[in-house]
Amino acid sequence: MHEFSLATNILETAIDVANSNKAKKIVEIWIEVGEFTFVNIEQLMFALEIASENTLAKGSQLRIDRIPGRILCKNCRYEGDIKETNDTSLDFLSFLTFECPKCGSNETEITSGRELLVKNIKIAT
Repeated sequence: MHEFSLATNILETAIDVANSNKAKKIVEIWIEVGEFTFVNIEQLMFALEIASENTLAKGSQLRIDRIPGRILCKNCRYEGDIKETNDTSLDFLSFLTFECPKCGSNETEITSGRELLVKNIKIAT
C-alpha cells in the first residue's frame, strides 16, 4: 500500500510548512493527484487520517483535485485528452499506451496526470 507512504510524505511537507509559520493547527491540506499516479483516493484519505494522529494535522480537512491525463502526439503534435488502447504486446513497464485521437498514432507522451502535489495548506496560528 504505497498510499500510506504518500500520506506520510504529504504530512511531513504540511507539518514542515506549518511549523515554519508557527502554526498551532493545520486546518486543511489541499492536494492535486494526477490520474496516472494510480493512487487509490479512499486509501490515501484513510492513511492520512491514521498518520495525522498526534500531529498538527489531526482532524484536518483533505481537499483533493484530480488532474486529468493528457498526451502529446509526436506524430501530429496533438495535445489533449487521451484515448486508451489495450495493446498487450508491450513490456511490463509500458502496460498502458495511449492512442492519439486525432491521427491514431501510439507515439505519444504523457504531459499531464503524473502529478502528486501539496497545493495549499490552511493553518491556524
